[in-house]
Amino acid sequence: MCDVRRLLKNCLLILCVCILIPAFWSGAAEPELVQISDYTANEFYQGLKIHNAAKETNLPMSEMIDEIQPNKPYDIHAIISGKGDDAVVIGLFTNKSGYVSKITIQGNAHSGTALSTAYKWEYVVLGVLGIDDATDQDFMSFLEGQNPPFQTAIWNEQSNRNILVEHGPSPTTVNLFYIRLTAYDQTFE
Repeated sequence: MCDVRRLLKNCLLILCVCILIPAFWSGAAEPELVQISDYTANEFYQGLKIHNAAKETNLPMSEMIDEIQPNKPYDIHAIISGKGDDAVVIGLFTNKSGYVSKITIQGNAHSGTALSTAYKWEYVVLGVLGIDDATDQDFMSFLEGQNPPFQTAIWNEQSNRNILVEHGPSPTTVNLFYIRLTAYDQTFE
């Protein structure tokens, strides 16, 4: 009788383990969207100036234009680089705590100059986010071989964030080339 109890107890234990382990692993949290930077819009803008000069891209940039949106989750801060059809707009979206949560870079999809400028700004932005220059250059070389639309990610060692980079047409019009940078708290599987 004792052996039967022990056998039933062991079977029950094995059954529990077989049920609990898959349930535990399937309940693992998906990566969550987090703010991309611990900089405010003004701090990020100053970082763009510094990295633009340090990386010798020397791209023109306007003063930052702020659009506070009280009833929306993000405020928008825009920087314009270039003029006319060749202009690129860098958008910094800040959460209500004032920190940069996501970034967009947009330009005329039919202007080779705008596309080139957008990629150069992407290189500068990644530097401000803390991606070291060698990794940044390798990443930019990788991007050159991709055909939009696509998305990829780069791990930011400095902030322990996974930066998701999306390239393609703007969600509002195919006439705009669009780079969107967001961050997640862990890598993707």
